[in-house]
Formats: sequence, structure tokens, C-alpha cells
Amino acid sequence: MSAELNRNKPLDFNILRIVSFLSLVLISSCSTTGLNNNPSFEYAGCYDTASEVNATILANNLSLYEGDEFDMSKFQTIVLNPTDKKTIDEVDYYYFGYEDSCITTVPVKDNIVQNISVGWKDNDCLSYARRSIDIIGVYQTEYSGFTPFRDEYCGFFSLYKRIDN
Repeated sequence: MSAELNRNKPLDFNILRIVSFLSLVLISSCSTTGLNNNPSFEYAGCYDTASEVNATILANNLSLYEGDEFDMSKFQTIVLNPTDKKTIDEVDYYYFGYEDSCITTVPVKDNIVQNISVGWKDNDCLSYARRSIDIIGVYQTEYSGFTPFRDEYCGFFSLYKRIDN
């Protein structure tokens, strides 16, 4: 009989390890961290890929300059120097970056910033998004992973907006 107990012991230990691992995965995937528990931020959406959320962060943070007087230095600290400038119908279009990576278009009419747009390919907006978080910091992200208990399906990256400005 003792030989039968010893033979089952490794199996019981393996089952315990598997159950413990699955419990850890469930707890860690359902737990919230950082911005979700921070009362200074509100949930603003979710995205499946890092490239989507980084382009959105960059566009949303830069959109806070819309309606302001154009100041090249504000944009240079985030998206560096413009790569091109065109004037169409009395609107100056400043292009930061390149079409095959991350490009930010800043239209300026009568020296006032208009609707900024960001186009991206892959995750090329990452460094610009991080700089916009460091400098402006209104829109930020955190990895949310598998989120089974949210009311809506959420991708792997949650977007948050600072509400205490």
C-alpha cells in the first residue's frame, strides 16, 4: 500500500503545480495596476497593438496644442525637426517624420495650429509617444493583458487620460 501512495505522490504534486500556475495566471491577468487604480486618470479606451496605442497617445497629446499659436519648439521637443513643409490654400502643413514610418502632420493657418494627424507603420511612433508622455503627459498607456472581467473586450493596451490637470 505504501508503494501505491508513493506512486501517486508525484502526480498529486504535478496537479498542485498546474493548479497553482493557472491560479497565478488568472489573478495576474485580472488584477489592475498603476493607472487603472490611480484616481488622477480615467480609462479612455483600449487597443490590440502597441503601434495603435502609441500613435493614439502621440495624436491625443499633440492635439492639446490645437487652437494655440504655433510654436515650432513645442513640436521639435517631441517629434524633432520637420522633414517637409507645404503651403496649400494659405495653410502651412508641417510634416514631422516619414510616410513609411511615423508621420505627424501639423496644419497651421494664420499662425494657429489646426487638426493634427498622425500616421504610422509598425511601432515607429513609440519614441515620439514616450516623449509626448514625458513632456505633455495627459494621455498614457499601460499593458492590460488578458482582461476577461471588463464590460467590453479590451485589447492588450489600455489608454488613460489624466483628469487632474
